[in-house]
Amino acid sequence: MGMIANGRHRINLMRSALNLLTVVVVALAALIVMPKESDAATVGELMNLTEQVRNEYDAASVGTASGQYMAGAKEELLPVLELAETVGNDPGAVESEVNDAFDRLTAAYQWFNSKRYADRLVYSDHFNAPSSDFAVSGGNPSWEFGIPASGPGSAKTGQYVWATNLSGNYGDMENSFLSSPAIDLSGLTNDFTVSWWMWADIEKDYDFFHVKVSKDGEELNAQTPSYYTFTGTTPGWIRASVKLDSSYAASDFRIHFQFTSDGINTMNGVYLDDLSISGVDFAEFDETLEEARRKVSTAREGNGAGFYAPGSIAALAGAIQEAESLRERSVLAPYEIHQGDASLRQKIAEFEASFHRPTPLITFDFEDNDGGFAAAEGIWVWGEPQTEGPAEANSGVNVWGTRLGESEGSFGYYGSLESGHIDARIPMVPAKLELSWMQWTNLPGCCGVVGVHVSKDGGATWQTVHEFSAMGPGLVSILSYDADHANTEAGWERLAVEIDPSYAVDNLQVKFDVGWGEVVGPNYSFYIDDVQISAYPRDLGSVILQTERLIDSVDEGDGYGLYPFGAKEALQTALDDAIRVWTQIGATLDMLASARTELESVLQSMHMKNPGPLPHGIAKGTIVQLGGKKWVVLDPSRGQLILDESEVRMLGSRTWGESKPFDPFTAGTLADYLNSEFLNGLSDRYMIVPYYWDVRDNHGMAADGFGRVESYVGLLTDKEYLRHSARGGDGTLHYNDWDEAAGTGNWWLITPYSSPYGGNGMSFVNEFGFVDSIPYSYMAERSFALRPVIYVKPGLVKVSGSGTLNESYELASNELLALHVFNSESAPVDLSPAFSPAGSLFEATVTNDVYRVRIVPVPMDPEAAVSMKVNGMLLNHAQDVRLSTGITTIELTVAAAGTPRTYTLKVTREGADNGSIRSIDYQGNPLAKTGTAFRLDVPAAVTMAELDLNLADPGSIVTVTGATYSSSGNRYIFHGLKYGLTTVHLTVEKPNGDLQNYTVEMNRMTDFDGDRRVDVRDLAQAAKQKIDYDGDGAFTANDIALMLDQVEPYFLNTTSPPPALR
Repeated sequence: MGMIANGRHRINLMRSALNLLTVVVVALAALIVMPKESDAATVGELMNLTEQVRNEYDAASVGTASGQYMAGAKEELLPVLELAETVGNDPGAVESEVNDAFDRLTAAYQWFNSKRYADRLVYSDHFNAPSSDFAVSGGNPSWEFGIPASGPGSAKTGQYVWATNLSGNYGDMENSFLSSPAIDLSGLTNDFTVSWWMWADIEKDYDFFHVKVSKDGEELNAQTPSYYTFTGTTPGWIRASVKLDSSYAASDFRIHFQFTSDGINTMNGVYLDDLSISGVDFAEFDETLEEARRKVSTAREGNGAGFYAPGSIAALAGAIQEAESLRERSVLAPYEIHQGDASLRQKIAEFEASFHRPTPLITFDFEDNDGGFAAAEGIWVWGEPQTEGPAEANSGVNVWGTRLGESEGSFGYYGSLESGHIDARIPMVPAKLELSWMQWTNLPGCCGVVGVHVSKDGGATWQTVHEFSAMGPGLVSILSYDADHANTEAGWERLAVEIDPSYAVDNLQVKFDVGWGEVVGPNYSFYIDDVQISAYPRDLGSVILQTERLIDSVDEGDGYGLYPFGAKEALQTALDDAIRVWTQIGATLDMLASARTELESVLQSMHMKNPGPLPHGIAKGTIVQLGGKKWVVLDPSRGQLILDESEVRMLGSRTWGESKPFDPFTAGTLADYLNSEFLNGLSDRYMIVPYYWDVRDNHGMAADGFGRVESYVGLLTDKEYLRHSARGGDGTLHYNDWDEAAGTGNWWLITPYSSPYGGNGMSFVNEFGFVDSIPYSYMAERSFALRPVIYVKPGLVKVSGSGTLNESYELASNELLALHVFNSESAPVDLSPAFSPAGSLFEATVTNDVYRVRIVPVPMDPEAAVSMKVNGMLLNHAQDVRLSTGITTIELTVAAAGTPRTYTLKVTREGADNGSIRSIDYQGNPLAKTGTAFRLDVPAAVTMAELDLNLADPGSIVTVTGATYSSSGNRYIFHGLKYGLTTVHLTVEKPNGDLQNYTVEMNRMTDFDGDRRVDVRDLAQAAKQKIDYDGDGAFTANDIALMLDQVEPYFLNTTSPPPALR
């Protein structure tokens, strides 16, 4: 009953029996004699079997309740049972008849029991309560119950789990048990299944997780068997199970989870959730269901290679829904599960048949010959597997492997297998190539490593496309994993990686590396079979994938490293339109081509804002002197530089930044060091611009909310390193050209890193030029060195040098860092647009009373000379510029080296103003104004008004009509105000002779009794005095109407409430 969780090496007798019985039941009517494969049965054994089957047959009832049988089950069993009874009672029966009867009855009996209904769920504990009645025992136990803070970071369902440590690693030398309370299974009469969900990360081959069971108070001891054993790392949460026979259906059944560790290396450990016991074995069914769910969740539809046919996902999703409905029934028979599993597998096969596969260019099955592959290093053998490793080849009989017989690869091992030159040319440049292979792997958990590399120059340089460590995944993600290949049961798995289309050459080579250090292990080995190179066309689907990769990294803003605002929305709209066509059933070739053209057009319009370029003639790989250090040019078009090997020094111990990929804001971290101590130590730092660094990990995830971080200094990503390095790139970067501490320090840091199994960290380049990684929280030890990356500002000029290490380029700037303009009162003058070093023309406007401005240019380069011309005349010394009315043109020329840079400033001084009245004040307060009309209201007691005119141009001439007045300067005194309105006309004559007209309405209120309001008493007094309001020389009804307009509510220059009417 024991099994190992790694792979699918499990024997399923029920499924084998059901497959056999499908043939048996169909053949019953014809009484076909089927050969027996087991040892010969005696008549006594046959009679015992027939007695057992007859008793169960007689006791069986047909129905749909638990313990009952499906309709037709007894009818299928009876002919086989009666035949066996006849043979058993026949003294003349020969051995072959006895054997045949025994085999038939055994198979039919199993078939009969497969149609017996059982309860789906007998027991469950989802650990949803804040406490648990499970018990912990054993040596150095680390089991804890609660909310996980490490490992998976969350429960499979709910909040709570059991774990070897909720917030860290398990301990050394542990031999502990987590035991369930007593579970009453006495009501079960058939076999049952115990299942649970687990997340595990333990040291492979050294630390182990076991599952044991007991009944009726049995004590656990060294002889207690393990029904399940696991070591290594799970791909996230997985469902695991064990099947037990009915002898364990006791009233005191317990399940025990055992964990053991050695004294070296601890990891995240084991996390458990959702324990259940079922009367039906769902193990195979659940695997199929999970497989179908995985395919639907990851599959994409489209009308081209790499996609499933439109409509295929919906068909499989419908089959999944039917399977889930079956899975949730409270009572089921194993036969129904088997039929449901077979039906779902058929739907999966139909789904896979709808996949549009890429065009295969070449396939190596290694059957007729070795495919041109050869061992470049170590022990690689071509031929048929013999005593170790896979039981057979993935296809055919021959493979390449490190161990075909007993003697090879018994101890520490490293080997490399290289192909010959492969002609991968095709007429049209592909969107990408795909390298796929079948592999069988058995590596030690401590140190087994596999690497896959490709070369496009006949083996001169190699690029790593896949790395795998037995302790965890490598840095290069796998394109696909096919768990359903025909020979997966034998341990073979299909892997595939994307390759850049530039590798479609006539001398492509592939290399497989494998090693496991100095570890003794007679069974460690690695095999490959069925290597294939395929091509994906440059179609709409490939452009969609390209767009999706870009859109995930599009961050908008005004800084370097960002896209302009609105770019992401425009790209997403175009992408959505393209996907609609790509996934449309019946889309024509013309429709697909048109959609591709439209999407490519939008892609080409997407431009990230980048600094640079460097001055003409400065090429990639040359050396630039900046800030007192030497830098290698990585991308001259973007002004990207990396510190040269000659400047690399070891760091001392610093953390990278607790769980953060790049955090320049936390003091003491390596990122903070780069942007403080290191940056401040550079001279000429004005040439370095802040950049928004993409610090998402290799799965596009942004740790702690960081997607892009603005800082001056950063590091390469691992993908950038591979593109520029001698390990698969163009060779610009080297990894072993500098030496510190006798050659022990030639590792340098890059970022970021992430694992598909959870967790992320800091990447570094090791002494062999390969990318490796450690968690962020680890210390950057003294053996690590640092190669910072910077971006320099655009507009620099080359001063001297040839770009070699000894004659590196020197740069300077002919730009202004700032331009300040002040008026005669030393107040700053605004520029339009605001000053920018990249601009060239700026404007400013001052009023007529500003006769001069002071110009203060600040050059980028402190050594640069700045000259100034005013209206074409060179000023040798003075920085004050006198202004005449109108426009004054000022030219500032900056010269550090090369071609000088000129900025133009146009200052406009307003003329002798526009003759306007800015305001009219009465007793220090401005009058209300509407357009060119002013208004003043005064009480009845006021007979004179003094008004102060504020003229825009003191030189303007004011003419007054409509009232008697006297004036002194800009103060005008109006005498003898009458009751009601007095309208005054003001005419302002501008210096150029133009006229501007204004009116002032002065309203003397009829508040005769002085109570500061106009009411009926004041109205009566005004009527009595026959006040001529409208000024027509007579007291008429119009005067009465004007007086009525002033009756309450009306308040005169007060916020106090008026007295009540009397």
